[in-house]
Amino acid sequence: MSQPDVSRLLATAKYRYADQSKRDIMSAINNYKNLSPVVEKYVYSDGNHRDLICLTGTIPVPYKGAVYNIPVSIWLTESHPYNAPICYVKPTRDMTIKVSKHVDTEGRIYLPYLSDWKANTSDLLGVIQVMICVFGETPPVYSKPKNAPNAGPTPDASQPVPKNAPNAGPTPDASQPVVNPYNPSGYQPMPRVNNPSMVATNTPYPTPQYPGQYPYPTPGNPTQPYIPPISTSNPYPPYTQSNAFETPYPPQSVTTTSQLSPGTGTIGLSGRERIRERARKRIEQAMKEVEEEERQKRIGPGGLDPEEVFNSLPESLQKCFESRDVTLLQETIGQLDEKDARYHMKRCVDSGLWVPDAKYLQTAENDESEPNSEAIYSEPKPKDN
Repeated sequence: MSQPDVSRLLATAKYRYADQSKRDIMSAINNYKNLSPVVEKYVYSDGNHRDLICLTGTIPVPYKGAVYNIPVSIWLTESHPYNAPICYVKPTRDMTIKVSKHVDTEGRIYLPYLSDWKANTSDLLGVIQVMICVFGETPPVYSKPKNAPNAGPTPDASQPVPKNAPNAGPTPDASQPVVNPYNPSGYQPMPRVNNPSMVATNTPYPTPQYPGQYPYPTPGNPTQPYIPPISTSNPYPPYTQSNAFETPYPPQSVTTTSQLSPGTGTIGLSGRERIRERARKRIEQAMKEVEEEERQKRIGPGGLDPEEVFNSLPESLQKCFESRDVTLLQETIGQLDEKDARYHMKRCVDSGLWVPDAKYLQTAENDESEPNSEAIYSEPKPKDN
């Protein structure tokens, strides 16, 4: 699709930031030819709807030596790129959804990349690459058994399927970020990744709760975008009936990457490695940004991090702060060299680890060059954690 065509779609749907959205869309569809933008009505749970652009089609996912075309739909909010897109797996009739921490019973996709979306660093190409990386570890769909055409989503043993989820909850505002279970209201820093190659499976993200307020296009809507069927030469991982809660894998005899026909959106080994590497870098960058934001929240009035200052203190002073024993602190300071005592306690004040009283402030102003450590810290007030 050409840029003028994309511009017309954006004008039809009345997007606020058409130029930025056009660049983002063109980058995605130029790299993944099986995705195409369409304007469809996005239907909310209460019946309200709005015209949104949806990238619909398939993305190539490498899994155990084969490449599978996974059907997805990526809905751009009207305020794109300032709010994260809304993503779904769109199984065809011969597929069933595999419920996991990344995909709920309705096919809604949950990723830390989406919950930590930032307009200046996040884009559709990044979303697709992270999907490919995550789905390469845990396929979101499986082939239905021929004798069970109406089989529903496969539940995960650790995640019971909620009841009446599609009809519950209020309608979200399309101009606001969509609530995501990866980003609860209580701010939690993302854990540091020790092994980037395992980031898709070892990162302990919270389990989705699948609340009903997530908007989802009504299945019976005649304007629902059509997802093309997958080539039979590239089957999905088969569904195993032996145990519904056991993670099945495709047989080793499935078509390998080298046998796939060109021009279908599939990728070779080197392409897979590049995608994985780019996805890992994006996830690591998102984690670093979250950690830095958390650090900035801790910074004290003097611009120091209380955790870093505490770790730099002598063990005797650390014990004083852990016990919050003012008397013990005064005794410990008296045993230190006066210069060292002033140095450590000033850093404690600058980091907010120690909150002095007015007596300290007055003494520091009157005698900044030669402060008396005993007078300064005789009546400090420990900061509540």
